[in-house]
Order: sequence, then C-alpha cells, then structure tokens
Amino acid sequence: MSSQWHYLLHNLGSWHGYFIKLSACGEERSRQGSCTTLEGLDDHQTIRQTVQVGDRVRVLEYSHLARSVLVLPNGAFSQGSTQYTPVGEFGAELGLIHRLAAIAQRLRLVLLFQQGELQEITLIPEHLPDSAPINPDPINPQTIPKAWQGESLTLYTDWRSPTTAPCVYEFSSLGLLLPYHAIAQFPNPIPHRTPFSLSLLWLAEPDLLYCLSRRYDQMGGWTDLTLCTLRPR
Repeated sequence: MSSQWHYLLHNLGSWHGYFIKLSACGEERSRQGSCTTLEGLDDHQTIRQTVQVGDRVRVLEYSHLARSVLVLPNGAFSQGSTQYTPVGEFGAELGLIHRLAAIAQRLRLVLLFQQGELQEITLIPEHLPDSAPINPDPINPQTIPKAWQGESLTLYTDWRSPTTAPCVYEFSSLGLLLPYHAIAQFPNPIPHRTPFSLSLLWLAEPDLLYCLSRRYDQMGGWTDLTLCTLRPR
C-alpha cells in the first residue's frame, strides 16, 4: 500500500454537511445538504465513494490515485487541473481535515475558473456523525491573533522527497472571508506567465490555523502542495 493511499484512508467514514455555492465575491447562491461516504473494500485496496447532494447520488470506485491528486499524512488533500491555460475551464479542490479527541471535521473548497476568471466557489463543511459540526461563522479578524507560526510540509508532483520548513502567517492581508471560519486566497484573474497559488485557510480551533496551498509555476504547471499548521506566535 503506497503512502499516498494510506494517507487517504484518514478520510474514510460518512461525512455529513453542505455543498454551498458562492459567487466570486463570496455571496451565498445555494445550499444543499450532503453526505459523502468513503468505504474501504478488499482490505482497503479499493475505496467506494458515495456522494449524495440533495436528491442526487453518485457512486465511484477506485484503487489508485490520479496524477492530479496529492494527499498529505494527516489526510488533507488536493485534486484538480494539473495545467493552467487561459482558454477553457480550470479548477481545483482543496480539502482539510481536523481530528482532535471526539472531533472529526473536514472543510473542502472548490474553485472553478473560466478563461482565467473565477466563476464559482463551492464550500463544503463536513463532520462525522459523532462529531460536532464546524462553527458556521466567518472569522472575525478583530478577535483573533494577528501573528501565527508553525511548520510547513510540502509534497511535490515530480515525487522528489517532501520538505519541511518553518512558516509564519500574518492576518494583515486577508483573502476572501467565507463562512465556517474559512479564508480563500486566489488570483482573479489568474496572471499570465506568473507563478500563482490557490489556498484554503481554516481556523479549526481558536489556537489552530491550517493553510493548504496548491502552487503553479510560471508556465501554468502544477508543482506542489503545501500544508502549514500554525499556532499563535
């Protein structure tokens, strides 16, 4: 069993929540109840994924991960376009997971671009049945610490060895504030021949901040996935 596949198993279970469609400005357009169930089959060699959103149900089975996917040791992941071009559709999903004692929560963000312009945001807050749901309020920048520090872990698409490094974050320049203590950071429009990143920040606890970033190089190629785990400085 590969390490990537092993990491993915942290996401097993029935995750209950919402698919929340937002405009590019963060205004809610629609909300539907959801349940995403990941079940291990054949001694976890295969995963069956059942996604129910409203009345629609979709079932997938897979036994390997595509090149468009990377999974971190705690189960956080990202999937999406591996190459950006200014023509057509481009997008990515960023998924964070938080487990602490009886808490088991996930927060996912899907960003969809068309011709380099952001068209739609989907925010997916989820929790396992025995866990408390995520606080639905947005972050209040006036009441949280401004400076954070921690460690980053980066996985690379060319499969070189992962790297770790100290990281810091300052709440001086926020991205798009979203419900469920989330922040989305992205360029809009996506710049031509300039490196860029798509990021999801989640204040999972008053003293615990996650930042997941999917980075692209100046030619539009996906290069790596970084998770920063931060505490107040």
